[in-house]
Amino acid sequence: ARDASSAENIQDAAAAAARRVAFCAAVAYPSTWELDGAVAAAMLRLGCFATAAERYAALGEWDRVAECYAASGKRELALDVLERELGKTPDAPRLLVCLGELKDDGDLLERAWAASNGRDWRAARALGRRQRRS
Repeated sequence: ARDASSAENIQDAAAAAARRVAFCAAVAYPSTWELDGAVAAAMLRLGCFATAAERYAALGEWDRVAECYAASGKRELALDVLERELGKTPDAPRLLVCLGELKDDGDLLERAWAASNGRDWRAARALGRRQRRS
C-alpha cells in the first residue's frame, strides 16, 4: 500500500510540475546582466570597490569602473580606463562626463552635453554643479 501511494505522489508532483512549466516564459526573471549589475551595485554600496569594478568591467560599464577606481583612491587607473575607452568611442557622453569630473574640466563636460544632443542628465548635472561652484 505504501508503494502505491508513493507512486501516486510522484505522479501528482510530476503533473503539477508539468503544469507549472507552461508558465515559465511568462515570469519576468532578470537577465544575468541585470543580476551582475545588481551585485556590482551592492558591492559598491558595501565599499568593495575592486569587486564592483571587476563586475562593471565584465558588463562593459567603463564609467562605473572608473568611478570605483576613483573612489578607492586609484585615480590614475580610472583616468587610464576612461582615456582607453574614449579612444574607442570618442563621443561617449557618460565617459566624457566621468573624465570631465575627474579632471575638473568644463570643456569635457560641454563636449559630453553636445555629444548627447542635450539629453544626458549626467552632463547636465555636472555642468550645473560646476556653474554653481564658480
